[in-house]
Amino acid sequence: MVCLATIVSLSACGSQGSGSVATGNHGIDRIPTAWLRADEQALTQLDGPGGACRPVPSRPRLQPQVLLEGAPPAGLTSVLRVLRQPAPAASRVSLAHIDRLSVDAQGLYIRYARHGVQNGISYYLIPVASVGRDPLPARCFAGQLTGFKRQVAAMPRLEQRRAIAWERRNINSQKAPAPPGIVLATSGRGATTDTENLTVQQLRGLWGRGSQGDNDITQTALVLPNSVATVTARYAAQKYPGRVAKAVTITRRVVDNLAILVFRGAWDPPKLTYHSATGAVLPTPPA
Repeated sequence: MVCLATIVSLSACGSQGSGSVATGNHGIDRIPTAWLRADEQALTQLDGPGGACRPVPSRPRLQPQVLLEGAPPAGLTSVLRVLRQPAPAASRVSLAHIDRLSVDAQGLYIRYARHGVQNGISYYLIPVASVGRDPLPARCFAGQLTGFKRQVAAMPRLEQRRAIAWERRNINSQKAPAPPGIVLATSGRGATTDTENLTVQQLRGLWGRGSQGDNDITQTALVLPNSVATVTARYAAQKYPGRVAKAVTITRRVVDNLAILVFRGAWDPPKLTYHSATGAVLPTPPA
């Protein structure tokens, strides 16, 4: 199955099962596969491959970049204290730096973007007005709904009405402008360059962006809210891949809302524990 831009279709592509997909929204517990296929077909038939209505999620929109001289919104600064002040002169990021990164965002708060090194890892932290792409043209949404209705026309009348209502909600969720957030890019110590876009909603509910690495190194870069003062990572013992004779525990202080952990000898991501400034263990955010 070809993954397309619809949020629920992407969820379906991420599943190895068949039949239906759980949603928990709008009173519909599971989405019938027939609805997902109809949505996919409606998108596929809009205007052919490569058209304006066929977004390609994996292709970053690098140009043009809109640079903003103002301050990031309160929604960002209330979560990340480091963004309340412009970057120090030594940490400022230029447009030339931006051009070298895969920044899939618009409205870059350039005076507040910063570059630094933590635990031997080079990072860029860039606040942005909108993470990801802007909504598609209105004609695309109209065409998507028309195509979906055509795909479900043979369904029983009740199921057809429910399917169309679901598709309308699905389309409406895509019309909203991309939310504000941050771009985090890291590289160094044998780990590949990696860029992650996080919305302000994700920053509130899901800290950091996980781990990356190979058999020889694990790099874990975390963007943490103001409440977190230290993070403890526990790396389990491993025979293969990696060479970890016994479990290893590392604690790092959060600096400028960032904690970057590097562990050589294995690639399994660590189990993380978060602590407040008083040392109290904080609830782990939902995955």
